[in-house]
Amino acid sequence: MIMIDLEEQQEKFRKITRDLCSWVIVLKIILMVAAIMLIFLSEDISNEKQCELQTAIEFIHLKFNSFSCEYNFIKELSESLCHLGKYVLWLTFSFCIALLVCQSLLLTDKNAHTSKIVFSVVVVCALVNVILLYFMVHYSNEILVERQEQKNIDYIELQKSMLLSLEKHYHGDDIIGSNDNSSAWNLFFIKYDCCAVREIQGTANDFDNTPWCTTSGSCQATSSQIPKTCCNDVTQDDYQNAPVMCHASVNPGTFRQGCLARMKSLSTVNIDEFEVLMLSVSLYTLWIFQLLELILEFLYIVAAVVPCLVLRIRRGSHNMEVDVPQTN
Repeated sequence: MIMIDLEEQQEKFRKITRDLCSWVIVLKIILMVAAIMLIFLSEDISNEKQCELQTAIEFIHLKFNSFSCEYNFIKELSESLCHLGKYVLWLTFSFCIALLVCQSLLLTDKNAHTSKIVFSVVVVCALVNVILLYFMVHYSNEILVERQEQKNIDYIELQKSMLLSLEKHYHGDDIIGSNDNSSAWNLFFIKYDCCAVREIQGTANDFDNTPWCTTSGSCQATSSQIPKTCCNDVTQDDYQNAPVMCHASVNPGTFRQGCLARMKSLSTVNIDEFEVLMLSVSLYTLWIFQLLELILEFLYIVAAVVPCLVLRIRRGSHNMEVDVPQTN
């Protein structure tokens, strides 16, 4: 009777194993597609231009407690997400091949040893999935929290800080002869292709209240309304030869744009909302289907272990009954 139960149990277990392999293979194909999407999106985001706002304002020794550039945290995470996607793809593909081989063996070889091999593969797969699931949930939660805490840069406060620094520290347009702060501003104008803080509208501009045009008075002495470093196309080597129609006459089209506008362009990483959305979708798809696979594997392990335990208990009870001595 016990032998019949054992054979029936083994046949049921083999059927459950075949069904599990089929479902897990389907889930793993979905996981591979999501992993490929995660890899491509992460690589695309990692190649986007780095946000340069913080570097730019530090160039002029400005201490501004700005918020992080929009989606800058996504760019910082992109390399880790790309590695995660590659690990998931490689491991998922490997286990998928292993399960296909196991499924083939189950159809051709009815040896009980084959079912044990499949059981071992599923257990290893489940353990790996637990580790991968942890990282998937961790990164998904990190992106969610960062997106909720993302704040816009206060450009009004940035403008005030830049204007205050310019009016306090700008003493002249001579890069070599000026103090460190003035030299930094002049090099800043050339490096970031901008001038002043706000847009230059004419002879009345942001330089009127700087030491260059008040205390020093050198802007009047040279008949300059704006620094020579503000003129279009000048470099650190030839700014002294800037045209008069630029620094003295302030003719439209001869000088650079305002630095605040330039800072706005530097404060963005070229990552749009759709890219972030698709990255989140691929990551959520990964961990949701990974969780479904883990649940199936857990149920399979339970379905494999519990009947064996029950059968052992029944076999032990039967042996005890046989060993009981008969009394007349």
